[in-house]
Parts: sequence; C-alpha cells; structure tokens
Amino acid sequence: MAKRYGGKFSQDGDTAQSPRAKRVEVDPVGARANVLFIPAIPLVFMSLNDGAQGLALGLVAAGFLTSAALMLREGLKAEAAYVARKVAERPALPRKMIASALTGIGVSLAAYKNDPSIAAAVIFGLAAAYMCLRSALIRFPPRGWKGSTAFKRIVWPEWSKRPKNI
Repeated sequence: MAKRYGGKFSQDGDTAQSPRAKRVEVDPVGARANVLFIPAIPLVFMSLNDGAQGLALGLVAAGFLTSAALMLREGLKAEAAYVARKVAERPALPRKMIASALTGIGVSLAAYKNDPSIAAAVIFGLAAAYMCLRSALIRFPPRGWKGSTAFKRIVWPEWSKRPKNI
C-alpha cells in the first residue's frame, strides 16, 4: 500500500518543531511626516481675522501645505515598497518632488499673505522647497531600475540579439 508522506516540510507536516517568528513591519511614515500637518492648522486660524483676501490666501496656502504632507506620506510608502522588493522599477510618479514643490507654493502663499512683497514670497517659497526636497531625497539615491529588465527591453526590444560587449 502507498503511504502518505508527512514530514516537517510537507503541507500537513509538524510545524511545532521550528516555529518562525512573525516579521515585524515598521510603518514607513513616521512622526517626521506627520509633523508636516501642523503648520497648516495655525495658518488657518491666524487668517480668520485678515479679511477676505487674507482668508482666501491662508486657506489656499493651508491646502497646499496639507496636500504636500499627504503627498510626502505617499512618497515614503512608495519608497518603502521599492526598497522592500528585490526586483522593482522606480515609482512612476515622483511623489517626494511633488511634495516639495507643493510645500514651496504653500510657504510662498503664506509669506505673501503676511507681507505682500513678491520677492520675499518667492525667496521663502524657494528656500522651503529646496529644504524639503533636500531632506526628502537624502535617503533615496537615484538607483533607477533595481534588478529589472524594463530598461533593457526599452533600449533593445530584441534582448536576445543584444551586443555581446554590454
């Protein structure tokens, strides 16, 4: 008679001999990304007594700052998913760069609301965008495609007939 196989490596086998600990997943969005939601709150409350133009500029600036914080959160999640995979293509949408641009626009609108000079608003906006871009991209070197052959398929559609020296 045939005997059913069962061991520690089979599907119905005894797994009590080698229990594996569950892998701990760390949330890629930490407190640093959550802190970026805070500047929009005082901006809204401070612009309530500034009249119609001040209120509109304050609310639009707070909207840009909040959307920048949300975009940065999504960028950090995309980076964590990229780093976790062995073979991956880089994200199609540069969320961190968009977040830094939105931060620069939000800060420049907030500066223009407080002091209506274009030069000061542009300087503050560019400085904020540069600092946000610099801090967001410092951990994520431009690797391009990691272990994927997508670039090779684009450059050489017939990958089997590729040049031998490359």
